[in-house]
Amino acid sequence: MYQADIIGCRVSKKKASQEFADRRKPGSDRAVSDNLVFGGIIYDDGRKSDHQHRYEEPPLAVLGELTRGEAILTKGEKAVEVFDHDYPNLGVGKAIPHGIYDVKLNKGYLSIGSWHETAAFVVDNIGWWWEEYGKYEYPKADRILILCDSGGANGHRHHLFKKLLQELAGKIDKKLVIAHYPPYCSKYNPIERRLFAQVHRTIRETILTDLEQVEQLMKKTRTKTGLTVQVRLNEKYYPLKQPSLEEEIDKKRLLKHPTLPKLSYTILP
Repeated sequence: MYQADIIGCRVSKKKASQEFADRRKPGSDRAVSDNLVFGGIIYDDGRKSDHQHRYEEPPLAVLGELTRGEAILTKGEKAVEVFDHDYPNLGVGKAIPHGIYDVKLNKGYLSIGSWHETAAFVVDNIGWWWEEYGKYEYPKADRILILCDSGGANGHRHHLFKKLLQELAGKIDKKLVIAHYPPYCSKYNPIERRLFAQVHRTIRETILTDLEQVEQLMKKTRTKTGLTVQVRLNEKYYPLKQPSLEEEIDKKRLLKHPTLPKLSYTILP
């Protein structure tokens, strides 16, 4: 192990300079992937609106007294001891964030899991967003366009992902229009720079010790353009290697689009 120089939340150089300047004065004082992109356009009464969502999974974080390869600011007097690598076996758990971004309202919605990134984890979080926020923000919507990457738990070849989306569509009684980004194209998704880059900026240069700390840090994500982020902990257990059979998909409720039918399709309620 070695001693990290500092620990805490990242601040800008300008703010840090002001901080140290203030401390010289008597009486002064002082502050969350490619695997998933939920994006889309909500349609109200048959008319296309400019409301869009993107969802994706930021990289998971290993929790514990581990270095993240960055200097860390702290108010403490002493340096904090951490391991010099972030190997999973040295940690005490992991944080698996899944994000949804509302382009129209400039709002982010993050679920933090602790088990595995699976199709069920992804679809459960989409359902959470709709039940808690989406249906109130867009009560007249009759369909949701979901933009996804091509790989991972929501890959375009993933039968279980399509099956679970059919269950969700039936539950919320909405059409789900699915459009997968071609391989290696997720970097063009706005969620990358408008949400995940900002979340990463908030939690970087910090030692992440537990899920509750990660939750509180991600909630602090803000930008000058008005971005706000809602965060919840999803501690449900999601096992790996679940059956994924094409026969379980209701083909009558899955309409492939004439353009890029492998990557674009509509799921009926």
